[in-house]
Amino acid sequence: MPDFEEHPLIRPDKIESRLYQKNIVDSVLKRGNSLVILPTALGKTVIAAMIAARALEKWPGSKILFIAPTKPLAMQHYETLKSFLNVPEEEFVLLTGSIKIGERKELWDNAKIISATPQTIENDLKRGRIALDKVSLLVVDESHHSVKSYSYVDVARLYVEQSKSPLIIGLTASPSTEKLKDVVKNLYIKNIETRTEQDADVIPYIQKKELVKVFVELPDEFQAIRTILRGYMDQLFQKLKDSNLVYSSVMRKGDILKLQRHLIEQKNFPGIIVSTALIKTWHAVELLETQGISSLHTYFGKIKDDKRRTSVKLTKDLKNAMDLTDALYENKVEHPKMDKLKQILANELEKNPKIQGIIFAHFRDSAQKIIDAINTVKGVNAVRFVGQASKIGDIGLSQDEQKEIIEQFRNKDYNFLVCTSVGEEGLDIPSVDVVILYEPVPSEIRKIQREGRTGRKRAGKVIVLIAKKTMDESRYWAAHYKQKKMRETLEGMKKPQKKIDWW
Repeated sequence: MPDFEEHPLIRPDKIESRLYQKNIVDSVLKRGNSLVILPTALGKTVIAAMIAARALEKWPGSKILFIAPTKPLAMQHYETLKSFLNVPEEEFVLLTGSIKIGERKELWDNAKIISATPQTIENDLKRGRIALDKVSLLVVDESHHSVKSYSYVDVARLYVEQSKSPLIIGLTASPSTEKLKDVVKNLYIKNIETRTEQDADVIPYIQKKELVKVFVELPDEFQAIRTILRGYMDQLFQKLKDSNLVYSSVMRKGDILKLQRHLIEQKNFPGIIVSTALIKTWHAVELLETQGISSLHTYFGKIKDDKRRTSVKLTKDLKNAMDLTDALYENKVEHPKMDKLKQILANELEKNPKIQGIIFAHFRDSAQKIIDAINTVKGVNAVRFVGQASKIGDIGLSQDEQKEIIEQFRNKDYNFLVCTSVGEEGLDIPSVDVVILYEPVPSEIRKIQREGRTGRKRAGKVIVLIAKKTMDESRYWAAHYKQKKMRETLEGMKKPQKKIDWW
């Protein structure tokens, strides 16, 4: 039987006693404002709740403020904290923009534990409706967002200015190495507590996670279309070079996007037309390489419908590419990843008929095509899970619809969720047996978040589909090396730090 944390403000038998969590709590209490970096499923919220109990014990009349980037995540913390902390239920409050302004002030005044979205707190602070002078602990979840003009930055600044005894805890599983210095600065961090899956006090709580890379070859028909599109891109890039707008011989999408923004500021209309056409064609290549003919066919249809708006001139070569795409679409030719995905699901279900999994796809229309395809596999009952925003021809899911789908998934009414980026963070999706990435993502943060949906309470598997010699490969390795660099950076931070006079 596990031991549990004992504290008058922590409910009995609710928080399992873990050495690494105790060590982190002790460090934060000794050294003050801290960034806590932990792999997913190791209890960052638990650590914050343990510190909250101690802060309330030391300053009985104070408030605790948790802020999270989305309303569903703020709601999740609200429920979790109620289950952990031995505080009267009426003193827990959830504050989001959906609550009327007048009601928010009264709720704030009477609350002891507040879970909120940062935009709501920022707005109420700037309008003088609330103050942070009685807040003894500010917990910033998914704190890697604490950069530039995000609301976290202003809330932290105002908290340090107003609080009589400020303590900030930033929680994250995936800090960007490039932005880490900004996060530390913006949250006034004095102490960094990080653990990796290799640390001795963490190893007992880590579940095995298998990584499987599955490669597919692009068919010759795809490569013929790609050759045409890349030829058109070369022509457009040469036009930019001839106009002395670019000097490099290497074409990178990020550089072209920056150039486009600069040209818009300069009102260089010829340059805008060429750079926009280049970016649009680049996107067509991306769809072909990573998604397939259906997605490319839909995209080409938009270009044909509005050539002026898309700034893509229908040259002879481009028309040929569109004709080839139309022919493949009529013959129902799809990306080889789709058949491979169906094969993978059939194999996984054969090994474990009770399996549950999440399939991540970058584009909404791809998510729907995946649903249509995999629901033909015996034993698969999949549902699409997307964000709240509606797009042309694609209505998003309301928050209530999202909650209902997650509850149905938890009850095993569905065994696979097909998610866009909405499934990466901020929603209480249960741990699953397998996560499948339909395409790699170049961001190490998003990679960590997606892979972190499995291997929480039991062993898990991550399967990545990669089309050879395409953007898939370059993006996979980009995220891999960024994550490696991040781990090296975190290892370098694990050194004794000076005690400061806070607690």
